[in-house]
Amino acid sequence: MLKKIISNYSANNYMKYGELSFQLGVLFLPSLFPLSIIFLLFALIISFLKTKINFNKDKWNLALLIIYILMIISSLNALLLNPIVENTNKINISINALRWLILFLSFSGFQIYLKTNLQRITFAKVFAISSIPLLISCALQYWFKVYGPFSLLNGLIVWYNKPIIGIDQGVAGLFSNQNYTGFWLSILWPFSVYFILKSKKYSLRKTYSIMFLIATIFFLFLTTSRSAILGLLISFPIIFSLKILIKIVICLFLIYLLLTFLPIDFYSVNNLFTSKTLEIIIAKFKDININNLSNITRIKIWKNSLNLIYKRPLLGYGAGLFPLIYLNMKEEYIAQHSHNLILQIAFEYGLPIALLLTIFSVFLLFKSWLKIFHKKHKNPSQINLINKCWYASSFVALISQLSDVTYFEGKISIIIWILLAGMKCITEENSKDLAKL
Repeated sequence: MLKKIISNYSANNYMKYGELSFQLGVLFLPSLFPLSIIFLLFALIISFLKTKINFNKDKWNLALLIIYILMIISSLNALLLNPIVENTNKINISINALRWLILFLSFSGFQIYLKTNLQRITFAKVFAISSIPLLISCALQYWFKVYGPFSLLNGLIVWYNKPIIGIDQGVAGLFSNQNYTGFWLSILWPFSVYFILKSKKYSLRKTYSIMFLIATIFFLFLTTSRSAILGLLISFPIIFSLKILIKIVICLFLIYLLLTFLPIDFYSVNNLFTSKTLEIIIAKFKDININNLSNITRIKIWKNSLNLIYKRPLLGYGAGLFPLIYLNMKEEYIAQHSHNLILQIAFEYGLPIALLLTIFSVFLLFKSWLKIFHKKHKNPSQINLINKCWYASSFVALISQLSDVTYFEGKISIIIWILLAGMKCITEENSKDLAKL
């Protein structure tokens, strides 16, 4: 009896340490990535000590196991039979195979920390707090011209804070690329909305939440990332409604027209806008010429990617080889990736793996949508708020990878699989146990 009590006490302690380690990992994810990895790995180990991966009962785990076996076969084919693979490429292929394994394990292992509403709310709070350094770095970069890079531990931890120059003039903050920052803020804003909607009465906490949401959306636009802005527009109806979105877009358009026709230079007299951000964003969207799609650079890259995939459809070329092979095509634009995650995976590992991962993600989105938004919820107030915001964030995280591959930034791939793990937990949640949190 005493042994049983001691073992139960130890197991509970393990879980407390695991929960704390998971939360610290999320907390340090955008700003102190190496430290975050240590905590997340520790949380993952504790998770697997507590629960074992079940492939018989859990078909999601079985699907990822099959996908990973196919990835190993594809990687071995590239290492042993692809003549253009050199020693450096072999290292990249091996590292990428290990990386996919850790991410797949994260999907299974992190679910234990996201099973309940309370756990997911705690994640949302920690995720929001973790993003404060990013918002601060954006403010320092944009208004105060504080430029980096700033590094610690011989470059192991880097805050980039690049000078805002060139055509894009987008804010990136501590990330190396403005599209990474745009992605992060686009999946952050649904959780920012949650804190406001949850606080029904006016309070100091609600004021802070409103300020945080304004900062998140403001810097999202300052990244000038098209995919981030589209992500904001796409996820808005999920949380609110399409009617409200249309009204806001009309209001913003009228404000823009007003500013355009005013006889003063709004940008020069207002310190909030030190560059013509709106003009840059509009110019970016104007570049999308529907009447001449074939001349759009991204469409060209997609066509070339499809042609390359057609030549090696089953096992692909190997991870990290896209820039090298694309360079040999002698195109005017040197692409580092295919700008579409499905095409990128098909190029690296083959079409079967790309299709399986796509089906996996789409089916997870569909099942969680049924769970959260099913018609049995006649009253919108009955829909669990944190789950709705979680779905909006996850949907944007996945849909954004169709136009730009931000996935291969380590911080982003981890947060995507954490969101997917939470979605899996939502699909398995008992409706009777749902609390209005």
